[in-house]
Formats: sequence, structure tokens, C-alpha cells
Amino acid sequence: MTSERELVRTFSEIHKQLLELVNQFPEERREVILFDKWSLKDMLAHLTAWNRVDVEHTECVRDEKDFEWISDWDKFNDREVTRRKQMSWNAIMEEWISSANRVVSVFQDLPLPVWDKRCGPEHKATPRGWLKAEIGHYRDEHIPQVANKLKELTGREL
Repeated sequence: MTSERELVRTFSEIHKQLLELVNQFPEERREVILFDKWSLKDMLAHLTAWNRVDVEHTECVRDEKDFEWISDWDKFNDREVTRRKQMSWNAIMEEWISSANRVVSVFQDLPLPVWDKRCGPEHKATPRGWLKAEIGHYRDEHIPQVANKLKELTGREL
């Protein structure tokens, strides 16, 4: 099993990888729909929303509080991206970076028994599982999407 420290380090590194790609993205293309139905700005709004959910749910598990389970991920994604549509690029970037820093902070300080604590009797999810899912989401979906689009737009190998 991957150690807790290693998971936090991996999330931090993978976030930095995506940040480096995002910073290379042409400014004039950041708010253009290039990823199915989303722009790069929308993608960051989406990632911000899930970072916040991971923090909120992990803190609830840690503190033995109930939370609302998200059953319709598509609806959640649409709502959260739409909610941030009017935000500036800089505001989205600040919120995304801050949310990722909060993920790192919460998981660094998470007591060991909470890492594998189920979030309720009807769910098998745990904070460890959430962090692993986010790492995979960044690594397997969004980093390749942004890297490929950046290569397409700039013609540069990354």
C-alpha cells in the first residue's frame, strides 16, 4: 500500500505538473472551448470544485460529521463550472492553487486511522481512496489533455 506521505507528495507533484502546463498555455486560448465542452479555465474550475469536495468530505470523516454525498457527478461538474464562469482567469488560478494547497495541508495533517475510515456504512469510500482518485484524475485525464492540446496549439514537444 502506498504510504500516506507518498500520496500527498504525489498529489503535490502532479498538481505542479499540470500548473506548469497551464502556465504555458497561450493566453488567448485559455477561455476557448477546446476540451469537449470546456475551456482550460472551465477545467480548472472543475478541478477546484473536486479539490474542495475532497477536503470537505475528508474533514467530515475526520470529525465524524455527516456530509452530502454527490450522486450525480455530471450535474455537480456542470453546476460548479457554471458557478465560476464569470470569474477572471487570475481568480480561477488563485482558487485552484489554493484548493490544491488545502488538499495537501489537510492530508498532511490527517491522523493515520482516518486515511482508511469509511465515509459511512453504505459507502466504501475513504480519504485514501479520494486522494488516489484525484491523483489518477489529474495524471490520466487532465494532464494528457492539456499537454496534447498545448502541443497541437504550439507545435512544441513537451
